[in-house]
Amino acid sequence: MIGVYAGVSVKPEHVEEFLASVPALVEASRKDAGNISYDFGPAAGETPAGEPRTFAFIERWESQQALEEIGRASCRERVFRAV
Repeated sequence: MIGVYAGVSVKPEHVEEFLASVPALVEASRKDAGNISYDFGPAAGETPAGEPRTFAFIERWESQQALEEIGRASCRERVFRAV
């Protein structure tokens, strides 16, 4: 099994748009061949008001080969294409 952790910081003015785009990304990624799990949530880095601005993508894959075979772009690139 291979694990991938990707963190992304989002500018305050783009958080709403970013969060709206994530469900489609997560859903599509969970369908990729060889994917065991694909999760998303807030990470460290809240604003003084307690609103998250830093988020984490946590992926688990059957093997390095499974990850490479789908010709996958980085998590960050997939997110930005979705926005």
